[in-house]
Amino acid sequence: MLIYYTGIKNIDPVLYEAVSIDGANWWTTFFRITLPLMKPVIQINVTMAIISALKQMETVYLLTNGGPNNSTQFAANYLYQQAFKAFKYGYGNAIGVVFIIICIIVTVALNRIFKDEQDA
Repeated sequence: MLIYYTGIKNIDPVLYEAVSIDGANWWTTFFRITLPLMKPVIQINVTMAIISALKQMETVYLLTNGGPNNSTQFAANYLYQQAFKAFKYGYGNAIGVVFIIICIIVTVALNRIFKDEQDA
């Protein structure tokens, strides 16, 4: 929330003043001024949120430790169980490498989704 707040506060108030003088309503102001200028902030927050969701371990480990019959298992928790409880360090390392590759692919995909037309 703090990142969004900072992003909105960094938008120049002169832009809002100019668009109100031109007679635009709040809908046009939001979609033509606020949203395009907040696009980099939204990109960073979405990327961080998705990567955080992928590496979710603490909640699962503390509450269910994989749950009944591994129904609440996440990749990070599975990595921990294989590497440090089952002593399969090579397998745990392989899971970690695949997990990093997945995070890189997700980040690259999000960067392409949020890519501006001017960057092309």
